[in-house]
Amino acid sequence: MVGTVSDYYTSVAIEKLGLDESKQNIINADYSTTLAIAQKNDASAVVAFGTSGSKYEEYGWKLAVNASDWDLKTGSYLLTTSEFSKNNSELLGNYLKATQETIDFINANLDDTASRLAARYGVVEENFKNDWTAKTFGIGASKDGADYLNSIEKWAFEHGKFPEDYNVVDFYDTSAIDAAFPDKNTLTK
Repeated sequence: MVGTVSDYYTSVAIEKLGLDESKQNIINADYSTTLAIAQKNDASAVVAFGTSGSKYEEYGWKLAVNASDWDLKTGSYLLTTSEFSKNNSELLGNYLKATQETIDFINANLDDTASRLAARYGVVEENFKNDWTAKTFGIGASKDGADYLNSIEKWAFEHGKFPEDYNVVDFYDTSAIDAAFPDKNTLTK
Protein backbone atom coordinates (compact mmCIF):
# COMPACT_ATOMS: atom_id res chain seq x y z
CA MET A 1 0.00 0.00 0.00
CA VAL A 2 1.15 3.53 -0.68
CA GLY A 3 1.68 5.95 2.18
CA THR A 4 3.98 6.83 5.04
CA VAL A 5 2.44 4.38 7.51
CA SER A 6 2.61 1.51 5.01
CA ASP A 7 6.18 2.45 4.13
CA TYR A 8 6.98 2.52 7.85
CA TYR A 9 5.41 -0.91 8.47
CA THR A 10 7.28 -2.38 5.52
CA SER A 11 10.57 -0.92 6.72
CA VAL A 12 10.02 -2.18 10.27
CA ALA A 13 9.09 -5.65 8.98
CA ILE A 14 12.24 -5.83 6.86
CA GLU A 15 14.40 -4.66 9.75
CA LYS A 16 12.79 -6.99 12.32
CA LEU A 17 13.13 -9.98 9.98
CA GLY A 18 16.85 -9.22 9.71
CA LEU A 19 16.83 -8.34 6.03
CA ASP A 20 18.73 -5.60 4.23
CA GLU A 21 16.16 -3.07 2.99
CA SER A 22 18.46 -1.89 0.19
CA LYS A 23 18.33 -5.39 -1.30
CA GLN A 24 14.54 -5.61 -1.36
CA ASN A 25 12.42 -4.91 -4.42
CA ILE A 26 9.55 -3.10 -2.75
CA ILE A 27 6.48 -2.59 -4.90
CA ASN A 28 3.60 -0.35 -3.86
CA ALA A 29 0.23 -1.75 -4.88
CA ASP A 30 -3.37 -1.51 -3.76
CA TYR A 31 -5.08 -4.37 -1.93
CA SER A 32 -6.63 -6.03 -4.99
CA THR A 33 -3.41 -5.88 -7.01
CA THR A 34 -1.43 -7.28 -4.09
CA LEU A 35 -3.85 -10.21 -3.84
CA ALA A 36 -3.48 -10.88 -7.56
CA ILE A 37 0.33 -10.79 -7.27
CA ALA A 38 0.18 -13.18 -4.31
CA GLN A 39 -2.17 -15.54 -6.14
CA LYS A 40 0.29 -15.75 -9.05
CA ASN A 41 3.22 -16.22 -6.63
CA ASP A 42 4.92 -13.16 -8.12
CA ALA A 43 5.98 -11.86 -4.69
CA SER A 44 7.77 -13.31 -1.72
CA ALA A 45 6.14 -11.29 1.07
CA VAL A 46 3.43 -8.76 1.75
CA VAL A 47 2.53 -6.52 4.65
CA ALA A 48 -1.18 -7.18 5.18
CA PHE A 49 -3.70 -5.50 7.45
CA GLY A 50 -6.67 -6.89 9.34
CA THR A 51 -8.71 -9.68 7.85
CA SER A 52 -6.88 -9.36 4.53
CA GLY A 53 -4.19 -11.64 5.97
CA SER A 54 -6.57 -14.59 5.76
CA LYS A 55 -6.98 -13.97 2.03
CA TYR A 56 -3.26 -14.55 1.51
CA GLU A 57 -3.49 -17.76 3.53
CA GLU A 58 -6.12 -18.97 1.04
CA TYR A 59 -3.34 -18.84 -1.58
CA GLY A 60 -1.01 -20.90 0.57
CA TRP A 61 0.90 -18.03 2.15
CA LYS A 62 1.93 -18.28 5.79
CA LEU A 63 1.90 -15.58 8.47
CA ALA A 64 5.51 -14.72 9.29
CA VAL A 65 4.77 -12.40 12.19
CA ASN A 66 1.91 -10.42 13.65
CA ALA A 67 2.32 -6.62 13.96
CA SER A 68 1.36 -6.83 17.63
CA ASP A 69 4.53 -8.88 18.22
CA TRP A 70 6.49 -5.73 17.34
CA ASP A 71 4.15 -3.25 19.04
CA LEU A 72 3.12 -1.76 15.70
CA LYS A 73 -0.10 0.17 15.86
CA THR A 74 -1.93 2.76 13.88
CA GLY A 75 -3.81 5.75 15.16
CA SER A 76 -6.36 7.81 13.37
CA TYR A 77 -5.99 11.54 13.59
CA LEU A 78 -8.70 14.01 12.73
CA LEU A 79 -7.35 16.92 10.75
CA THR A 80 -8.63 20.40 10.08
CA THR A 81 -7.23 23.87 9.66
CA SER A 82 -6.32 26.03 12.64
CA GLU A 83 -8.86 28.62 11.57
CA PHE A 84 -11.71 26.10 11.31
CA SER A 85 -10.81 24.61 14.68
CA LYS A 86 -10.64 28.03 16.34
CA ASN A 87 -14.01 29.09 14.91
CA ASN A 88 -15.84 25.78 15.33
CA SER A 89 -14.66 24.11 18.53
CA GLU A 90 -18.24 23.42 19.70
CA LEU A 91 -19.14 21.85 16.34
CA LEU A 92 -15.98 19.73 16.41
CA GLY A 93 -16.70 18.76 20.01
CA ASN A 94 -20.17 17.58 18.96
CA TYR A 95 -18.59 15.61 16.10
CA LEU A 96 -16.28 13.90 18.59
CA LYS A 97 -19.24 13.11 20.86
CA ALA A 98 -21.16 11.61 17.92
CA THR A 99 -18.11 9.58 16.93
CA GLN A 100 -17.78 8.23 20.48
CA GLU A 101 -21.52 7.40 20.55
CA THR A 102 -21.10 5.47 17.31
CA ILE A 103 -18.13 3.54 18.72
CA ASP A 104 -20.09 2.75 21.88
CA PHE A 105 -23.12 1.63 19.86
CA ILE A 106 -21.09 -0.70 17.65
CA ASN A 107 -19.30 -2.17 20.69
CA ALA A 108 -22.64 -2.82 22.41
CA ASN A 109 -24.32 -4.16 19.25
CA LEU A 110 -21.52 -5.80 17.29
CA ASP A 111 -23.52 -8.73 15.89
CA ASP A 112 -26.43 -6.52 14.85
CA THR A 113 -24.10 -3.93 13.30
CA ALA A 114 -22.24 -6.62 11.35
CA SER A 115 -25.54 -8.05 10.12
CA ARG A 116 -26.77 -4.63 9.00
CA LEU A 117 -23.51 -3.87 7.18
CA ALA A 118 -23.66 -7.25 5.46
CA ALA A 119 -27.23 -6.65 4.31
CA ARG A 120 -26.62 -3.10 3.14
CA TYR A 121 -23.08 -3.23 1.72
CA GLY A 122 -22.24 -6.90 1.31
CA VAL A 123 -19.62 -6.79 4.06
CA VAL A 124 -18.66 -10.23 5.36
CA GLU A 125 -19.97 -10.22 8.94
CA GLU A 126 -17.12 -12.20 10.49
CA ASN A 127 -14.52 -10.06 8.73
CA PHE A 128 -16.09 -6.88 10.07
CA LYS A 129 -16.30 -8.28 13.61
CA ASN A 130 -12.72 -9.58 13.50
CA ASP A 131 -11.36 -6.30 12.17
CA TRP A 132 -13.42 -4.23 14.64
CA THR A 133 -12.43 -6.22 17.72
CA ALA A 134 -8.76 -6.23 16.72
CA LYS A 135 -8.73 -2.47 17.17
CA THR A 136 -9.13 -0.15 20.11
CA PHE A 137 -11.34 2.84 19.44
CA GLY A 138 -11.67 5.99 21.46
CA ILE A 139 -11.49 9.73 21.37
CA GLY A 140 -8.68 11.53 23.11
CA ALA A 141 -5.15 12.84 23.09
CA SER A 142 -2.34 11.21 25.04
CA LYS A 143 1.40 11.46 25.45
CA ASP A 144 1.74 7.80 24.37
CA GLY A 145 -0.18 8.49 21.16
CA ALA A 146 1.89 11.60 20.44
CA ASP A 147 5.14 9.76 21.19
CA TYR A 148 4.18 6.96 18.81
CA LEU A 149 3.28 9.41 16.04
CA ASN A 150 6.56 11.25 16.66
CA SER A 151 8.45 7.95 16.29
CA ILE A 152 6.86 7.51 12.85
CA GLU A 153 7.75 11.12 12.01
CA LYS A 154 11.37 10.47 13.01
CA TRP A 155 11.49 7.37 10.83
CA ALA A 156 9.94 9.25 7.90
CA PHE A 157 12.39 12.15 8.24
CA GLU A 158 15.38 9.80 8.49
CA HIS A 159 14.17 7.94 5.39
CA GLY A 160 13.82 11.09 3.29
CA LYS A 161 10.03 11.22 3.22
CA PHE A 162 10.14 14.96 3.89
CA PRO A 163 12.92 17.53 4.25
CA GLU A 164 12.41 18.92 7.77
CA ASP A 165 12.29 17.25 11.16
CA TYR A 166 9.53 18.49 13.48
CA ASN A 167 7.53 17.64 16.60
CA VAL A 168 3.99 16.60 15.65
CA VAL A 169 2.62 17.89 18.95
CA ASP A 170 3.42 21.42 17.76
CA PHE A 171 0.52 20.96 15.33
CA TYR A 172 -1.99 19.50 17.78
CA ASP A 173 -5.07 21.50 18.71
CA THR A 174 -6.96 19.72 21.45
CA SER A 175 -9.60 22.39 22.05
CA ALA A 176 -12.42 20.22 20.66
CA ILE A 177 -11.36 17.28 22.84
CA ASP A 178 -11.12 19.62 25.82
CA ALA A 179 -14.66 20.87 25.13
CA ALA A 180 -16.21 17.44 24.58
CA PHE A 181 -14.14 15.12 26.78
CA PRO A 182 -11.79 17.11 29.05
CA ASP A 183 -10.83 13.93 30.92
CA LYS A 184 -9.59 12.28 27.70
CA ASN A 185 -6.80 14.76 27.06
CA THR A 186 -3.73 13.58 28.93
CA LEU A 187 -1.34 15.22 26.51
CA THR A 188 0.84 17.99 27.84
CA LYS A 189 2.71 20.09 25.33
